[in-house]
Amino acid sequence: MHFSKKEKQDMGLKFVMDLIRTGSPYGKEYKGKLSFYGIEKKEALLKELERTRDLRDALPAVREKAEELFLLLHELRDIRNTVLAAEEGLVLSELDLFELKYFLKRMHRIEEIRSSLLGQDLKMERLDVLTGLLDPADTGLYTFHIYDEYDEVLRGIRQEKKEIEKKIRFAENLEEKNAFLVLRRKIVAKEEVKEYEVRRMLTERIRPYVRILLRNMNMLGELDFLLAKAVLSEKHPTTMPVVEEACSIHMVEGYHPYFAEFLKGRNREFAPVTLEVKRGSTVITGANMGGKSISLKTLFLNTVLVQLGILPFAQEMKTPILGTMHLLSVDRENPDQGLSSFGGEVVKITEVMETMNEMPSLLVLDEPARGTNPVEGMAIVGGLLNFFRDRQHFLLVATHYDIKGLTGIHRYQVRGLREVDLDDYITEEKEDRQKQIADLSDLMDYTLEKWDGTPIVGDAVKIGEFLGFQEELTAEIKKLLK
Repeated sequence: MHFSKKEKQDMGLKFVMDLIRTGSPYGKEYKGKLSFYGIEKKEALLKELERTRDLRDALPAVREKAEELFLLLHELRDIRNTVLAAEEGLVLSELDLFELKYFLKRMHRIEEIRSSLLGQDLKMERLDVLTGLLDPADTGLYTFHIYDEYDEVLRGIRQEKKEIEKKIRFAENLEEKNAFLVLRRKIVAKEEVKEYEVRRMLTERIRPYVRILLRNMNMLGELDFLLAKAVLSEKHPTTMPVVEEACSIHMVEGYHPYFAEFLKGRNREFAPVTLEVKRGSTVITGANMGGKSISLKTLFLNTVLVQLGILPFAQEMKTPILGTMHLLSVDRENPDQGLSSFGGEVVKITEVMETMNEMPSLLVLDEPARGTNPVEGMAIVGGLLNFFRDRQHFLLVATHYDIKGLTGIHRYQVRGLREVDLDDYITEEKEDRQKQIADLSDLMDYTLEKWDGTPIVGDAVKIGEFLGFQEELTAEIKKLLK
């Protein structure tokens, strides 16, 4: 499975990934390459979910260590090109050697903390031999230079240079000083040659450890990402999902972090979504302001997160491992090909259906066929629901079309304004339309209820009347509904 940038944005996956704040370049790369586990990696998926949960639960008791770990990860620089250069035979510079020494000392401290938090999980191989190589005087400092301890000849050259520099300072005349300066330049040239030989020797001794260094860097990225996921899961209510091949997709009290944050900024609360999508076809009906789109995206996002090894935002969550997942929630107009909104939607649905195989897939459609006439639109939606009705895939559709005549379809209805008398809130005074819409949203009950197919009067007329439809217009509309 692969999602485009726009698809990640639409479903809210980008928002969640931005909340997973890794500290190191290795963690950032690991996050960027994150992929779906798939059925062949089910055990790895379960392990990833479990260790995310375990670290999340442990965080309150190990707060200080976790914070130190994050700071250490944040201080790491990406030196993969440096170690690869050593492997290719390029002689490392003094700056390269300093960065490697700094990395090793940070890595060893990170490994100590990791061991206390995770035991043997994500264990890195210590490279004390390299730390000792880059600190021959055993100073314990992070700094580095070409130490005298590396070569006695080099030590002698530097001592000779110091003596010449002393003579330069006490030269009696310019001629004598210039002669010493010429001599110093010759000594410096010899020093540079010897330092190069030392750097070449160090590079050769580092080269056998390059693969271990790279594996450790990959492990650092995985550790960084795991810590970031656990921190996110501690800040936001999440759950350990049940992943079973035979189960339905069942979310209890699920929420969408983007919309929850959006509503919080407007002093409103997100209404948790409870929804079960069984194999075959499931449909949600209700008013256009009834939150159907948000319910779809909430279930889709949380199902995607499980497939990626991220704890979902819900009280409970069940899902099988899915082959493919698709969310069609916006117009598919493609002006370059001259396709209408409906035409683009048809093309996309066709492409999606062609990717489905024996593995169960999830297809979520938000108001499909709304770009064509109502009679054919209702038939297309009904046809899709009937087509998937007896298949092993999961189809979830939100629609305002009347599909009560279909059988074998799992149905949900948005409770909406069923128990609200809007007449109590309608005033003669002209109010700000945006305020009215906000008030209406507060009155709306977004709870999804299983629907047995009995006729239910929608909320559209109520909403129109509340937002300003004239009484005569409302009367005409109600006549037609009868």
